[in-house]
Amino acid sequence: MVSHWKEFLLIILLLLTFGSGEIVSAQSPQLSFRVSDPKIGYNIASGIDSLEFNIEVKSTIPEYADFMQANFYYTILAFGHQSPITPVGAVSVYGVGITSGPKYNFNANLNSNHINFYLEPMHTWNSGDNLATFYELVGTNWTPLVKLRLKILVNSTIAGINFYPNFMTLPINQLYVDNNGEGNQWPSITLDETKSLKQLFLQRVFSSGYSWTQSGGVVDWNTPVNTSVWDSSATLYNSALISKLRIHSAGQLILAPGAQMNCFDSVEIGNVEGLWLKSDASYTASLVDGGIISYINNGSATVEQYLKQDQWHGYCIPVNSTNTTPFILRQLLSKWYDEPLHKYRSIVNPAGDSILNNRMLGYLLYSNSSLTSNSTVAVTGSLNTGNTSYSMTNHIGAAGPDGWHLIGNPYPSAIDWLSNGFSLSEVDPTIYVFHPETGNYFFWNRHDQIHTTGASSLIASQQGFYMHASVPGSLSGSISLDNTARLHSDQPFYKTDTLSNEQLILTVKGNNFRDETRIRFDSAATVLFDPHHDAYKLDGADEAPQLYTVLDDSTRVALNTRPWSGFNTTIPLGFHIGVASTDTILASNLESFLSGIVIWLEDKKTGGWSDLTQWPMYVFSTLPQDSADRFLLHFMNPYTGLYSISAGFVQIYSYDDAVYVMNKPAGNGNGKVSIYDLVGRLVFKDKLKHAGLNKYVPGIQEGYYVVKVITPEQTSTQKVFLK
Repeated sequence: MVSHWKEFLLIILLLLTFGSGEIVSAQSPQLSFRVSDPKIGYNIASGIDSLEFNIEVKSTIPEYADFMQANFYYTILAFGHQSPITPVGAVSVYGVGITSGPKYNFNANLNSNHINFYLEPMHTWNSGDNLATFYELVGTNWTPLVKLRLKILVNSTIAGINFYPNFMTLPINQLYVDNNGEGNQWPSITLDETKSLKQLFLQRVFSSGYSWTQSGGVVDWNTPVNTSVWDSSATLYNSALISKLRIHSAGQLILAPGAQMNCFDSVEIGNVEGLWLKSDASYTASLVDGGIISYINNGSATVEQYLKQDQWHGYCIPVNSTNTTPFILRQLLSKWYDEPLHKYRSIVNPAGDSILNNRMLGYLLYSNSSLTSNSTVAVTGSLNTGNTSYSMTNHIGAAGPDGWHLIGNPYPSAIDWLSNGFSLSEVDPTIYVFHPETGNYFFWNRHDQIHTTGASSLIASQQGFYMHASVPGSLSGSISLDNTARLHSDQPFYKTDTLSNEQLILTVKGNNFRDETRIRFDSAATVLFDPHHDAYKLDGADEAPQLYTVLDDSTRVALNTRPWSGFNTTIPLGFHIGVASTDTILASNLESFLSGIVIWLEDKKTGGWSDLTQWPMYVFSTLPQDSADRFLLHFMNPYTGLYSISAGFVQIYSYDDAVYVMNKPAGNGNGKVSIYDLVGRLVFKDKLKHAGLNKYVPGIQEGYYVVKVITPEQTSTQKVFLK
């Protein structure tokens, strides 16, 4: 029984072995064709450009190739045509992969609008010969068959190369030799055109096999030419000029942080995240396009923005729409300002994902280092380009008119605030950008081109900023811009300052932060807020010092443009900070004033005085509970008075509840100060010290009074109003 059982098992194994071979040979192998690895070749000797690409094949069952033919449509304008009379175009074929050995004759030609390629064996197989001596196997993996090279006549067009299946699928055109040496037809032919050359540009090409190639033999990114990213991922690290850009269905173009790309014509993105703009702690990639961007095969673009952690950042979404997932994944605090409701609102919808599609709407983002180690937010969609606008309102709330809007640069490139590409309607011509390093806002007034020191008119890609609608209750305010405002900038928001005459710059530094306010004299301005000449003060971080002046209508401003109001102009200077600190006020641009003008800084808390024209630095200590109404600026301008700058004089004026006497006597004697009411009664008297500026607070009722100052040189009187 054991012996018979072993014999039976052996028979079964033999039947399975030979039976398996019969099954394999009885199957019908399928043959597949595709193209790969396009490149722009250049012949130095002839100066001729060519398009080269591989034809690849595979079979569902390995078989020896006998006869093959591949046929393609192509663009006649690009490569010409071939006829017996006038051979204009030229095509050649080179063995690679299967045809690299001397076993086949192969050729190719242009015929009408077709490319014809075919191969046949060089020798006839005879019974008993080894098949591998005369034929090559077509395996189950993609294998290069031949390389076609086409002379390019016109490179400004497309290749237009795609399979011509009607001829390829004829039974006589695809033959193989089986293991028994019998000739057979591949009964089924498939064509893989997921990576097609039909829309391939012929001036600059990226493929995984050759990286970048370009007409003329040298890849020159300073020359704008039509460009194809055919497959795989290509990365640009520097500047690039491109005419038309096409990212094919299997391709991806990555712009590294700091890379800048100009596309002067159309852009076509044919792959999910086919274009990716990267960002890091130093730079963000930038794209300036011609305004025509199309998306096929679910194509999209991704744009990153790096956020320094533990700081608030103004941000604007650079795509038409996105959901809140990119913000939730990074655990970002994210909010926007709702002007009609006069409050900030979170963008995260607790009930589910929200769609963000309000173009130019700005957001405040905060990346908490204790929650996430990755602070780069990336959004995917269709890039913003062309004309865009944002409507602005100025609703009146319990605290009065509002009108503030957090908006931003919606493009994947910088924009120039001074460009004619901006159009404003009932909107103040000033932008306000929060700068985390200073803890305060930079402003830029484009009407007078006055701005915070270090600020630039260039608004970085995705940068959020504040603007103000001018007319309370108006619903017609708007800002619009177009691609003419776009440009590249590798600076976040900084540039050399431009200064004007009679402009004082005061900078306060404290607690490792700083703030700045400006006072500028211009006869065209008024003492009230004028959006063309002034800029609001927006409070920054609580731990940062806040410095500003106050207009006659009680508006706090960072830029105060006003006329001279006579010999003396007194301006309240406000200051506050949320922590105890020692701070320093620095005065600069003093050279813009005429010699002889004196600027005094009065510290009402300490009684201290500083002549900023002589010593432009004042150091002081402060507490959070200190009154913000701490300082006064006194501008003494003898050119607007009755006195010569070289003559000795006494000048009298008042501000609030105080009388000020500027003492510039010709001699060294002191004098007396007397204050009388309008009926002649003496209500206050004191001595005049030999000091530059004397202050007296008589503590009397509000009203008009007469101040008399008697010195050895002269007697001066002045009618004043005291509060």
